[in-house]
Amino acid sequence: MINRIPVSLLSKMGNYEIKIHGEKVKVSLVDNTAIVGAKIDELKSLLQTQQNPIVGLDLKFVKTKENSYKGKILVLCVGTRCLIIQLQGCLISFPRTIAQFPSDETFCYLGTGMSEIVQELYRHKYYLSGTGLVPVNCTTGVEIGYLAAKVLKKANIEKSNLVSLAEEVGMDIKEPVSRCPDWSAIVFSDEVIKYAVYNAYTSYVIGNKLLGEGSAARGETRPTATLYADGRDGYGVKLEQVCKWKQTYRRWSGRVSTSILCPTKIDDESIVEATYLLIKSFKRQLRLQRYSLLQSKGRSRMRMRMWR
Repeated sequence: MINRIPVSLLSKMGNYEIKIHGEKVKVSLVDNTAIVGAKIDELKSLLQTQQNPIVGLDLKFVKTKENSYKGKILVLCVGTRCLIIQLQGCLISFPRTIAQFPSDETFCYLGTGMSEIVQELYRHKYYLSGTGLVPVNCTTGVEIGYLAAKVLKKANIEKSNLVSLAEEVGMDIKEPVSRCPDWSAIVFSDEVIKYAVYNAYTSYVIGNKLLGEGSAARGETRPTATLYADGRDGYGVKLEQVCKWKQTYRRWSGRVSTSILCPTKIDDESIVEATYLLIKSFKRQLRLQRYSLLQSKGRSRMRMRMWR
């Protein structure tokens, strides 16, 4: 047999770094079950650090000789990490390392076309000791449009596409313009990888904003303060607020933040003084941001509203 690369070398291949929605996303493409287990463990470890136990999920289908469709590419996204698993030969029997992850009911799996994805996963089975072959049962798969409608209390957006749903949470995204790739290919370019993770990653980001930043998604943002070490044995306080400006048929959003250095020794008096100066600086930046936007868009045409 030729073209059989050792596992020790395979682990160094199939790594991509793409930019999507303004974020750098690390993507791993694997087709070997010996590597999949370690990659899924990485996603599980990353989930422990996330505010919400959600996973972006997608399944890419290929057409068979019998004119039916079977899952070929499984995509999982958590944070800025995505895992693409090539399901070799569309086998009926799944390796347990792959099958048990989407069957975990402690996680919420978000995506589009979730009904077809769940049905296709259920068609595959894996061996469970003491039980035999059991189906891959993704019971917590949720359509991202359904989640948005429930959280935002807007029934009319349940069937909306990802671009429209992203607008509901203050995101401005664009759909991929390239043609649907051949998912049976052996090697994928950066553009194809970006296309592959688009649905799963976008669903994850929207879901995270809906669940973790629900008030922001509804336009109810408030300033957030963060205390951090500045690297010089001192401390800083950062105040940040997401602002939204609305004009007929258009929306803009921006992030305003400011920070101040505190003395090494923090007591009540120094915190009060630092907070006072911080808020003054913050309000000044808000005024400048508003003035700049009005200048660029024109006072006569602009209607601005900031949700508090």
